[in-house]
Amino acid sequence: MAKFCSPRKPIKIRLSTRLIMVRSTIEIDEQIELLNGYESSESIVDSLKQKKKLLFLLSEDEYKEPVSNWAENMYDATKLDECFYFSIAKCPLPFVEDM
Repeated sequence: MAKFCSPRKPIKIRLSTRLIMVRSTIEIDEQIELLNGYESSESIVDSLKQKKKLLFLLSEDEYKEPVSNWAENMYDATKLDECFYFSIAKCPLPFVEDM
């Protein structure tokens, strides 16, 4: 029986100097579609397709940055289960509380 992966907002938990970021496979697919609409780097799209990296833009201002700058917001991905991937990043990162 297939698992249902519900789309959610990114889950972010700040732990001392680390930030845990979680993405569903649905969110990753949506980001790939978004990037295909822009003139984005193939390496960014390929990293997302292969689930090697996760893209986290933590504010609307970051979405307004040129797509060429988005590579700075790619983090190594680790599979959590069939529906979710996570990344743990070292701070300091801007932390947005009202997502």
